[in-house]
Amino acid sequence: MITGYRSDLYDEVLSGFHRIDYQTMTRAGMVDEALWMNFAPPAQLHDYSFLGADYRERERIKRKKTRWKNRIANMDRLERLAIMEVLESV
Repeated sequence: MITGYRSDLYDEVLSGFHRIDYQTMTRAGMVDEALWMNFAPPAQLHDYSFLGADYRERERIKRKKTRWKNRIANMDRLERLAIMEVLESV
């Protein structure tokens, strides 16, 4: 992985790499940076605790996960299995 500011040179030399553009804070304020990877981005994360753009979004996702977990846990077993089947098919 290589990270830095976007440039024509990097884009040319690393043309076969996957690139993710993102914003980050520096002393001068927000800047656009890029991450080049020589492997495909993961289809599944190993840790979802940092999913979300900011604190509020992470809290919203965390609360939603808790609500859904409680609702699914209280379902009838066969209804829960039917829901799981749909989720696995997506």
